[in-house]
Amino acid sequence: MNSPVIAAGIDIANDGGRDTAGTALPSGMPDLGGPQRSAGPGRDEAAPAATTMFGNGRSTSPAALTDGSDYTSWAGPSTGVTCPGTITLTFPSRRAVSEVVLATHFGQGQGQGITKAGIQTWGGSTWGTRAADAQITWTGNTATVERESLRLPSAVATTGVRLVVEAANRTWGNLSVNEITTR
Repeated sequence: MNSPVIAAGIDIANDGGRDTAGTALPSGMPDLGGPQRSAGPGRDEAAPAATTMFGNGRSTSPAALTDGSDYTSWAGPSTGVTCPGTITLTFPSRRAVSEVVLATHFGQGQGQGITKAGIQTWGGSTWGTRAADAQITWTGNTATVERESLRLPSAVATTGVRLVVEAANRTWGNLSVNEITTR
């Protein structure tokens, strides 16, 4: 079956490992929607650990990047933010990653969205670049959260993903991301 919803969902930490009918989730990324097409191991693992070399803005933590909520955000400090810099996700177990999805609000122009980034994956002893100089164009500059995807040329099995932030809208002095997920 060739449906655009198959394996188009995102991995959500601590999701219980089951769909709405109680069937174990499929191997890899879940389908969009509640019911899943086939059973798998029903992976139910903790959220990835998130770290950043940018530092933290007032009352924010990198943990917000992987908490499963588009309504919490991490922000860098309001002054002294320079690019390039990195945001790293470390997964509890090895997984196939073909795409990194960023969710943000106030991303455009006078906002705080990342506008250019590279993606590296952990190979066990070194970081390997999988995508470089990816341009990100945000369409809004409001509190409405929007998502942008950065695709890798091919899926990579890894325990870590690093976003190399090369540029961002920093009119307010900082950059901010609400959530980072993988597919």
